[in-house]
Amino acid sequence: MLHAISVARAVFIANQAQLTVTDAWRNDPDSLHYYNLAVDLRAKNLSREQRNNILGSLQIGLGTDYQVILHGQGDSVHYHIEFDPLRVGTLYY
Repeated sequence: MLHAISVARAVFIANQAQLTVTDAWRNDPDSLHYYNLAVDLRAKNLSREQRNNILGSLQIGLGTDYQVILHGQGDSVHYHIEFDPLRVGTLYY
């Protein structure tokens, strides 16, 4: 996930935002986080415009091998990025 964090750093800087990688408690033993295939980035201190700009820039910057999702509400809102090279749209190989 070093590549994803590197891309995210550039995207956050371009959007004048502070990058914070989060490590929240997880109860799913199959989480991709445990395999270093997923990372979460804090978004709670970003404006709606920044959130949308960053989401689009992350998706473009990381390409189709990564899935980028903005989810959660309030203090838990964050970007979830996972390395998913076999995913194409909604199809899985």
